[in-house]
Amino acid sequence: MSDPGGMDDTERLRQALASLEAENESLRVEARQSRQLLRGLEALLRVEPGGDPFHSVFGSLWTTFDFAQAMVLAEQDGGLRCAVAQPAGLAGLEWPVGPLFRKVLDGRVTAVFSHRAVEEWRQAGPPLSPDQPALYMPLREARRRGILVLLRASGAESFSREDVALAQRFALLASHALAALDARQAIEENRARALAAEEATRAKNMFLANMSHELRTPLNAILGFSELIEGEVLGAVGVPAYREYAGDIRWSGQHLLAIVNNLLLLSRIEAGKYSPCPVPVGVAEALQGALRLLEFDLRRREIGVVLPEIPADLTVHADAQALRQILLNLIGNAAKFSPARSTVEVTFEARDDRVRLEVVDRGCGIPPDTLARLGTPFVQADNAYTRGFQGTGLGLAICHRLIASIGGSIAVESVVGRGTRVALTLPAAAPDADCAAPAEGPLPDGRPDGPARDAAAS
Repeated sequence: MSDPGGMDDTERLRQALASLEAENESLRVEARQSRQLLRGLEALLRVEPGGDPFHSVFGSLWTTFDFAQAMVLAEQDGGLRCAVAQPAGLAGLEWPVGPLFRKVLDGRVTAVFSHRAVEEWRQAGPPLSPDQPALYMPLREARRRGILVLLRASGAESFSREDVALAQRFALLASHALAALDARQAIEENRARALAAEEATRAKNMFLANMSHELRTPLNAILGFSELIEGEVLGAVGVPAYREYAGDIRWSGQHLLAIVNNLLLLSRIEAGKYSPCPVPVGVAEALQGALRLLEFDLRRREIGVVLPEIPADLTVHADAQALRQILLNLIGNAAKFSPARSTVEVTFEARDDRVRLEVVDRGCGIPPDTLARLGTPFVQADNAYTRGFQGTGLGLAICHRLIASIGGSIAVESVVGRGTRVALTLPAAAPDADCAAPAEGPLPDGRPDGPARDAAAS
């Protein structure tokens, strides 16, 4: 007789071996599926951006699954359209979205042995046998959803649970790959747009610089000769009105030259060819210098400028000419947009290592939707309904770029119909530093063509 205890041990050993074999088989299946998925992923990653992403998925099916025919159905106009197929004659077929396809589109992998009871097949009537086993997988990319359909020959073995498990993993992998492909394509498009924009900017800056230089030469001649005529340097002008005309020519030429100089300065800044030279600059002297250059325009429009009593030793660390250009633009802009016979107020505040200057006017103000675009070249605050001022929209654009180059900042507050407050914050200079006086006369890069709002807003 056999020992019952020994038989129990043999049975337990047999069960353990069977369990090990089942586990090994499961591992073999997992390894095989992993290899299949890896081949499919490699096929997906080799696809270059620019083509139909569903076509790229279709090309990877043969490395992963065993089937006879395949289709990719893509959402279109409330239904599905065969985007790509094998055989190719199936491409272009249209399908309704019934219960089966709706379930797959919602993310469920489904296998069927026969299509005789499938509503979509009855309505579409494809040139396929309804007895072909099929496997349906959901597919999703950035802009649309689709369904992968794998078909085996009529009477062939149906897709197994192992196939369904593989399809679930493949569908998820393909959707992630499509998302990566879409992101890669977006990056390539953005890079191409950025390169095109850089090239356009370089071309624009070169054009502005060349155009500005070409215009300055004849403008200088116009200004010189008009001054000779207006001043009657070489003899009396017989008709007094001609002297006035010469003055008008000179004024117009100066205005045009200021615009040209601003274009040239802006192009230099944006091309990275402007190099500030920060030194200690006296605030009071910089303000007085700007007011001297604006004196004619202020007197003509009867605009007063109220200045605070600024200590002579209050200095900022800035490029002297850049600071004068900024003050010319800000004060000139405030005056330009103020009513005749009104005042512009300038205030200051020195705190720790910063000096804050404010220019306040009681002018037309800036609409809220324009405030966000302040500093953009050629953008002006007044719209087509309220436009009553000339200008190119460069003043504040230049101010923003100049102030950034010397480590300062500009902030603007405005209320339509009540006026605008522009705050200029600059780094203070060391108390014992020697000051550099801003140069008088025309700037190397030209006077501003008009205030801050000329460039974008107030």
